[in-house]
Amino acid sequence: MLIGFETGRAGLRAGQHRHRDDRRRLTVDRAKRNVFALVLVLVIAVTGGAALVLSDIRPALGDPGGPDVPDSGPFIRGVVVEVDARSLADVRSFTLRLGDKTFGEQFFDFQVGELENASEFPPAHLLEHQATAEPVRVFYREEDGVRYATRIEDAGN
Repeated sequence: MLIGFETGRAGLRAGQHRHRDDRRRLTVDRAKRNVFALVLVLVIAVTGGAALVLSDIRPALGDPGGPDVPDSGPFIRGVVVEVDARSLADVRSFTLRLGDKTFGEQFFDFQVGELENASEFPPAHLLEHQATAEPVRVFYREEDGVRYATRIEDAGN
């Protein structure tokens, strides 16, 4: 003999009751439903906030970098395909590739002078980027048709 079955309340938990019209349909009281909805909204908000904080969305928003990056001046994001270096300490120029063979490639040549962030991104680090095809972001100034790199930084994927 099943005690819960005899009373017609088998399988119900606290706060649940069967609907009068349909004995198979379970309902939950309004307070529990509101608590569940609140918890669900909080989980979604926290997850979305964590995703924004942990991902680098600045390039998608048009922000080239952090607070120490110049506010003005053009920059190009690309892959290093050639580096003209006499030694690790003497990098003179490099070439960036934008795009790919499918959609068309563009090449940009840069001369390396004094970089404003040479201690954070030594010019010799360009050789590593050339070997791994990791993109860089190059800020530059142009004089008489020649581009001079003023700042180079990792661009990520």
